[in-house]
Amino acid sequence: LDTNHDSLISKEEFECLLSNPVAAKALQEVGVDAVGLVDYADVIFENEAGDGYDKAFTVADFIQVVLGLRGTCTATVKDIVDLRKYIRHVTFRSEANLEQTSSRLMRIEDKLDKLLGLSGSQQSRNSVYKKNTPISFTSQASIDAGAGQD
Repeated sequence: LDTNHDSLISKEEFECLLSNPVAAKALQEVGVDAVGLVDYADVIFENEAGDGYDKAFTVADFIQVVLGLRGTCTATVKDIVDLRKYIRHVTFRSEANLEQTSSRLMRIEDKLDKLLGLSGSQQSRNSVYKKNTPISFTSQASIDAGAGQD
């Protein structure tokens, strides 16, 4: 189980465990779906920051986590609270990424405006110039209609 003898179970060791037929059979015997457990590896080993899968468990903690994933286990209030915290964390991280992307896009638009000689007018945000003809970004039909006119 602990192949590198550091007293912790890593994602890599977990994956090796699941590829062992004897271990997979032992998991099945205690009610853990070994095949389904493969799908949970990323969730189990995701670190607290949510930017990697380098979390590791003591053997006792690992066994507790795995046994908690048995199909016969029912969801507890604690499970629901943990799920809520996880969803909030992922949502906040996604919102932060979206905000960064939006900020980068605005900087790119500003640079494009300067390159095209536009001075921050509303027109520069809503249209693009192709053969001196503005095409509105907001109207997909206009873009599709003009696609075959070249």
